[in-house]
Amino acid sequence: MGTLSPGDVVVWSGAPRRGPVFAPGTGKLLAIPGVGVVLVVLAYFFLPDVFWLCMLITLWGLVESVGLPLVRAFTLRRTVYTVTDQRLLISTGIQRSTSRANLVEPTVTAGPDGVGDLFFFGADGPVRFRNIEDAHRVRDLIAESWADDPA
Repeated sequence: MGTLSPGDVVVWSGAPRRGPVFAPGTGKLLAIPGVGVVLVVLAYFFLPDVFWLCMLITLWGLVESVGLPLVRAFTLRRTVYTVTDQRLLISTGIQRSTSRANLVEPTVTAGPDGVGDLFFFGADGPVRFRNIEDAHRVRDLIAESWADDPA
């Protein structure tokens, strides 16, 4: 189901651009581990009744600011996207396939450097390709190919 069939014609294939795992401006105030540690120390000495609450906030902050970005970076490092004339394939160690018949042309959210996400909307929900180099060019290539060969 997730591998290429003999009749599939590859329109585009690529991988997410690797970038910094910890980008500035992505954290929230309580998600900063340093703030959590300060809360725990203050609670230990001044408010022992809320010490455990502060510990939970600190753990939550560590997961939000360190854990989730590391998991996302590890997953994207192994990801390969393939668009064929018949379907979309996403391989992250496990392969997923979505039929093109259920999808409309992709939309793009891209930054000023051209790196962005492609969103394919269909009956089964959206499919997202993350951190694609020159996302607008890739979207145009896919849309042109799909217009020439309607599903």
